[in-house]
Amino acid sequence: MQKCDIILEIYIQLGFMLKKLLQGNIVFNSEELSWQEAVQLSAQPLLDGNLITQYYLEEIIKSVEKQGFYIVISPDVALPHARFPQGVKQVCLSLLVSAATIQFGENPNSKLVFCVGFVDDTSHMEMLQNLAMFLSDEGNLKKLLEAKTESDVLNLL
Repeated sequence: MQKCDIILEIYIQLGFMLKKLLQGNIVFNSEELSWQEAVQLSAQPLLDGNLITQYYLEEIIKSVEKQGFYIVISPDVALPHARFPQGVKQVCLSLLVSAATIQFGENPNSKLVFCVGFVDDTSHMEMLQNLAMFLSDEGNLKKLLEAKTESDVLNLL
């Protein structure tokens, strides 16, 4: 297998994993939101799907209030999560795509909020690596920011 084939296979696998996790877990918003409302809205599909509990969502908000905006991982992208997996039933991921910018303290404004549920210290690592690889491509990030429907997002993956 040639190097280009290996790279193509990696992109196909990472897209499949992210697509599987995000399917049915994407929310769009056009109104201004506080960071707490954005975290709540991004987590709502996971709550509705019984993948996380209200307790986990509350822990995310408490953690950010206590430790600051560690969830902002780059301009335009926030990754709300709590350190402790109580209230998470399986590794899960959801996405809020906001037309309006969301202010997370003094950090750059975000428009993409990926809510992540972890069940332990390691099982989510592959998913996070795949997400980081996907988001590191400026073209992917730009298209994600322009997405209007779940199909738009899933077709990128």
